[in-house]
Amino acid sequence: MGRLNRFLAVFSIFSLLSVFVCVNLYAGGGETSGKVKSVNTETKEFVVTTDDGKEVTFSSDDKTKVTIIDVDGASTKADIGSVLSADKEGADKADSVVVTDDGKGKAKQVVATTTRRMTLTKEEIAKRLESLISGNKAVTDEVKVKTDSPGTIKGSVRVMARTSEGAIIYIQEINGNDFTPVAKKLVPAGAENVKTKAAGSASEYPMMDQVNIAFAPHVLPVLTKSVVDFPNSDTVRHNVFGPDPIPGTDEKINLGTYDIGTIKTVSLASDGELPLLCNVHAEMSGYIVAVPNPYYAITDRKGAFTIDNVPAGKYTLTTWHERFKPVTAEITVEAGGTAEIKLPTMKKKK
Repeated sequence: MGRLNRFLAVFSIFSLLSVFVCVNLYAGGGETSGKVKSVNTETKEFVVTTDDGKEVTFSSDDKTKVTIIDVDGASTKADIGSVLSADKEGADKADSVVVTDDGKGKAKQVVATTTRRMTLTKEEIAKRLESLISGNKAVTDEVKVKTDSPGTIKGSVRVMARTSEGAIIYIQEINGNDFTPVAKKLVPAGAENVKTKAAGSASEYPMMDQVNIAFAPHVLPVLTKSVVDFPNSDTVRHNVFGPDPIPGTDEKINLGTYDIGTIKTVSLASDGELPLLCNVHAEMSGYIVAVPNPYYAITDRKGAFTIDNVPAGKYTLTTWHERFKPVTAEITVEAGGTAEIKLPTMKKKK
């Protein structure tokens, strides 16, 4: 009887281990190598032509990990639509893919490779940001009051954080806040808040770009009622949306998933902040902040800022930050002079 019990116990353990191994082998699925033949961006199904000529259809969802590895060996996160099909030209075309599935046709991971460069170096990103900041400032300067002896405001503000970068400093009221944003011809007349320019169109407005899976710049101050360009200068597709309504409206933006080179545009009807996210890349976030006049600046890492071409007068400065409470301060600007100021420390919002 004792031997029988021992036999039954060993047999039970062996059976359980066999079931465990089989279940895990099935759950683990396998790998499929080949080229992407087609992608349905609505259903997120895609077809892979294997190395031996077979066609395999996979399903995917937002939990499917998609990575593209470029010729430099650098990796970039992507959505399944960015792997694209074999006849797609452009930086995000995959030359080959390896799909790891769950054994039931559901893709758990897609690793694509391309002979193109998919990512920018730190130097390239810095150069791109410098160009964006310079271009955005030029658009702002176009609508400032022209005066013979403008003054300058130089100052700093500290936030209770590791860096004081990203705070917006602006004058509350100047010239009755009677300013009209730059209006150019490329946006179709009569369109609503959200518009689309054809791929390759020139950018003529304040710009919020998308580079290396990030909004660039992270914080963009603009004059109220401005049109903002949203190009996709990245190597993968993006879908910009706002969790909150556009200031001055009840409408939330959702620009849809769009390709490299396309420019979307959004109009900001009144003062306020517009948080930005991406439906494709959860780690992306940014802000557009509409302020009542073009006399604004954004702080560097040390909290320093400069507002130039300011008419002589007495003003109230105020601040905006995504995580810190605003502070205000009075300042007097002399004609042709430089007014210096250190604003109170900004404290964290509760």
